[in-house]
Amino acid sequence: MLNGRGEPEAWAFVLPSTHTLYLGTAYGYGSEISIVPWPTPGDSNNIAVPMWKISPASYDGSLSSFQFPPVFIVKDDLMPEEAVSVVEYYVPALKRYFMTGRTSKQATLDALPASFTRTGMSVAAKSSCYADIAEQPVCRLYAAPENGGSNSHFYGVATDCATLNKLTGLKYEGYDFSVLKPAASGCPSTAPTAVTRLFNNKAAANDDNHRYVVSTATKARMIAQGWIDEGAVFCSTGVTDAVLN
Repeated sequence: MLNGRGEPEAWAFVLPSTHTLYLGTAYGYGSEISIVPWPTPGDSNNIAVPMWKISPASYDGSLSSFQFPPVFIVKDDLMPEEAVSVVEYYVPALKRYFMTGRTSKQATLDALPASFTRTGMSVAAKSSCYADIAEQPVCRLYAAPENGGSNSHFYGVATDCATLNKLTGLKYEGYDFSVLKPAASGCPSTAPTAVTRLFNNKAAANDDNHRYVVSTATKARMIAQGWIDEGAVFCSTGVTDAVLN
């Protein structure tokens, strides 16, 4: 696992000694299961992944016989998470777009209508704390001004997050929601609506921003303003188009 700067995270959940679990005992040794979060212990947006630790210490460390697929643990009760509505906001003072599926964050922004305005765009998604679903988690990263960033956000999907988390100037802000990704043939019938990412092409002035749109009309309007179409990046079961900005 990686911490906020893309480095190995040392924290692990300690199992009670009377409940130690073992794998591979047929080979004469076992692997203790520990729980490792990404990237911060106690963060409600973490997804915990069972990892392994070899026991006893005399084992030579070979992994030739072991290929464990990732298994995601959600929370203590393991109950299914509710659907998520990802909402887009416009920030007039910065002329930026921002979106989030976190209801607590939405409540905070809705309480500041002069600074954050809902555009009306929304995307149906799944929670980022999940188990046994096809959707992949979307991480949110912030280009912080104190690190020379543009005070804007970017969203990566699943394996993109590890790479993005290593980039200087980007601050990892956890998983926000989960979606299906488009394939070469487009979005699947189970999530038929594509969400397209646009870029304002102002990186040279450190004023870059991405916007995610759900209709050809909104995309065409933004492209006419100089935004660049970066293609479909998410697939959704249902969307609502923006009515503002």
